[in-house]
Amino acid sequence: MAPAKRTAPAKTSGKAKAAKTEPELALLKELRGGLTAGSLEMLTAAVPHVLSTPAEDRHKFQQTVIDSLADVVGKERDLRKQRLAESVAALANHQIEVSTSRESKASLQAKEEAAEAEKNTVEEKLRVATKFYEETVKESEVTAAAVPEAEKELEGCKTKVQEHENMISDVWAKLKEGFAKKDWRLREKAIKQVVTSLGAEPAAPASLLAALPHALKDAAADRSSFGQKCVEEAERLLEEQTQTLITAVEARAAKVSEAKSEAEAAALKAKEAQSKRDAALDASIAAENEWLAAEEARKAKDKFIERASTIEQTLEVARKENEDSLMDLDKAEKEWLQLLDPPKQVANSDTPADSEIATAAAAAAAAAAAAAAVTATTSDAMDISMGVPAAVASA
Repeated sequence: MAPAKRTAPAKTSGKAKAAKTEPELALLKELRGGLTAGSLEMLTAAVPHVLSTPAEDRHKFQQTVIDSLADVVGKERDLRKQRLAESVAALANHQIEVSTSRESKASLQAKEEAAEAEKNTVEEKLRVATKFYEETVKESEVTAAAVPEAEKELEGCKTKVQEHENMISDVWAKLKEGFAKKDWRLREKAIKQVVTSLGAEPAAPASLLAALPHALKDAAADRSSFGQKCVEEAERLLEEQTQTLITAVEARAAKVSEAKSEAEAAALKAKEAQSKRDAALDASIAAENEWLAAEEARKAKDKFIERASTIEQTLEVARKENEDSLMDLDKAEKEWLQLLDPPKQVANSDTPADSEIATAAAAAAAAAAAAAAVTATTSDAMDISMGVPAAVASA
């Protein structure tokens, strides 16, 4: 009798080895941001093996995978709760800031108007102080220029006194003694010089000026008594003129001193005016800056209020995204937990067809488990040959 042919074992499907379900993938997708690439790859590889094993048959490492995944989910939930709380707080703070800004806008406007009024007041003070300073500078320049003029006049008076005294001590002395007849030209010149001097302030009487040249033509010993009296009167008047010139020098000296005092006072006045002008300028700059700051604050508040609705929409979108993110994680976790421990279906004993279906399903599940065990053994052998720990790969 010919031996019976052996039939090849039925091929197990990939789903029997490690079935990847949509909820499992959804949870891993939710956790992608909180895991390293290596951790995500290991969980992606291990989770299907965990799901393919009934809860009561899972070994310790598979439970470790479940616990690790639960820990990652917990941390991710805390993170998303924190983000949601922060976005809620940011939205609430923004709404408070908008309300406060609307309330403070009026006070900022009033502050800006007050700063502008102060700026205008200070600018007017600066204008007045600047004008006064310019006037004092001009006054100082005029008084300063008067000093050299007065000094020049003083020097002129001193020169006249010196010339007059020199004329008395030289020319007049020679005329009193009398010139030799041969020096009549020098005598005439000297007489003319004396008469000219006597004609100045204080001027001598015309009768003296007329008689004196005749008296001076004679020598001192030859003069008549009338001629001698003319000479004596002329000498008295010359001395009087000397005193007059000296008095003029003293007056010019006093004028120089007065001009210097006025120049110093004007310079001091201009310096004080400059200090006040500089202080007014500093105050004007400060007031200008204060007004600009108030204006900028008011404009910034206006701009913020104008953009408040857009900002609030952006914050609301962020809050909704964080809320949806937390809900998506909860949903994915719930579906994952249902996969880990699916609800048991109770068959109706009054319906034979249902009982048969349940029996067939149980048999199919047992066969699938056996096939998975065989496949897992083969896979373990392949993992060991590739250098991957069998415990991690079978998880």
